[in-house]
Amino acid sequence: MLSFSITDIRLDNPLRRTLEPMQTHTLSFKQRIPLSGTLESKKAIARSKKMKLVATLNEAKLRLAESIRITVASIAETDALIALLRRYQKLLQKNRTLYNDYMQLAADAQMQSLSASLMIKRFQSKIEILRGKRRSLMALLRYLSAQKSLRLRPKLQLFRLKALRYYLSRLHCSPRLQQSDAELAQGRAVLHLRTLQRYPDPYLSVSYANRFYYRDYLSIGAGVSLPIYGREEKRIEEAKAMLLAKQEHYNDTEAKLRSEIVRIYALLQGYRRQLHLLHDANVKQITAMHRLSLDAIESGEDLISYTKVLQEALDIERETIAVKAAYMKVFAKLHTLTGEI
Repeated sequence: MLSFSITDIRLDNPLRRTLEPMQTHTLSFKQRIPLSGTLESKKAIARSKKMKLVATLNEAKLRLAESIRITVASIAETDALIALLRRYQKLLQKNRTLYNDYMQLAADAQMQSLSASLMIKRFQSKIEILRGKRRSLMALLRYLSAQKSLRLRPKLQLFRLKALRYYLSRLHCSPRLQQSDAELAQGRAVLHLRTLQRYPDPYLSVSYANRFYYRDYLSIGAGVSLPIYGREEKRIEEAKAMLLAKQEHYNDTEAKLRSEIVRIYALLQGYRRQLHLLHDANVKQITAMHRLSLDAIESGEDLISYTKVLQEALDIERETIAVKAAYMKVFAKLHTLTGEI
């Protein structure tokens, strides 16, 4: 602390500074000398605050990356559904034409042909809805990526799932856990600082006094502030309680993240098994039924039976697309939990 003072101002003649030796112009300097460890504790508190800010920023980046991944997965799902509906629409149109060629004179041929036409129109209606959804998703993606123009044709893909221990080993990379760890480090530093502050820092003071017509003089002093020990002990106990609460919060956060990783990993494994069953069992059966119905049309049988089989096959493929999209979206959450952008 640096200060300047004018002492002994006489009220009977306040502007005159040569009346007596006590009238001085004093320049003083006072410096507190911190005890060993105090500065390091304060630096540790500052570092922990910086760590928390960095972890918070990283979490925001990961949340943004997760939103982008989920949006891209939704776009890929929409594209796949549009392609699927177009394929089935063309297939149904082709077989309706084939049926009309074979069954022109049948009594219910017109009704069955009309039913197929309505189904084709429903396909077209769903395609238009999906196109509107895609435009909306692209607008959202441009906003999230801060890009004015984007051309994107993403594909549904099953990312390779590594061993569970790999994802658990990356638990320390989670920004949520890093934030909690930074708070814990701050709590330890605060407790250490308050323990040191139980004994106050000494100080050294030096002052120089200037006098007119008298000799100038120098004053040197040293001292220490008297602590109020009851208050200091209370501050230490408060810091201990706060540190204990932060330790409990860290342990709880770690347990939750570990549980969440295990849960998401099990969910992803379930999706892979579900896709395996859909591909190896149901799709093959529907394909066989579709071939039999096509043969039945060529032999002059029912078109409605064919459309029913077609609808079943469509439902199976829709479910497959939905599961793949869900897999990509859940995998995006796993990236966020393990700190992967």
